Amino acid sequence: MSRVTQAIVATAAIAALAACATRTKEVAIATPPPAPAPVPVYVTPAITPINRGLSPAATVWHMRVALNVAALACRGAQGNQIVAGYRTLLTNQKAALATAETALESQYRAMGGDWQDRYDDSMTRLYNFFSQAPARDPFCTAAAATLTEAERLGPNELQAFAAAVLPTLDAPFAEMLAPRPVIALAAPTSAPAPTPVVGAVAATAAPAAA
Repeated sequence: MSRVTQAIVATAAIAALAACATRTKEVAIATPPPAPAPVPVYVTPAITPINRGLSPAATVWHMRVALNVAALACRGAQGNQIVAGYRTLLTNQKAALATAETALESQYRAMGGDWQDRYDDSMTRLYNFFSQAPARDPFCTAAAATLTEAERLGPNELQAFAAAVLPTLDAPFAEMLAPRPVIALAAPTSAPAPTPVVGAVAATAAPAAA
């Protein structure tokens, strides 16, 4: 083998070794799994201020007002059921309701001044609260269920029952009044200027009439 041939072979061998030395070793990289989507959590709104922190007598009376509004406002077969249930409640719990009304009036009277005016204003606000139409359907459903349960009450159980069911009667309104998240929408972007057409032929004016 000539020296020229040996030099060519040696150069080729060196080039091959260099290529092997500089080749990057491929490493498989596992793609991490996607993060799980957050699970929405429903938080029951707190009872509204008008039905919060009440005395036992006021709790009973607020329940009675709520059911009275339901008997006046709810319609259809459910409304008829509510009216019948409300009448039964007034009959079965007549003494307990009268005791609650007397105690509540005494609480207003003890604050002095024109207690009757304050009492009447408070009752007006309460009736207006339970009359809010956007919560009507779930409110009527809650009232119907409440009156069905009330039919089984004993003579001394109304106060505890009122404390248990008033939050249920209040819940449709608390949900209605709960703040909602505000989603900001991006302002619409202005449309881009039209791109001129290259090579367009200008319109030729029509010849003037002779």
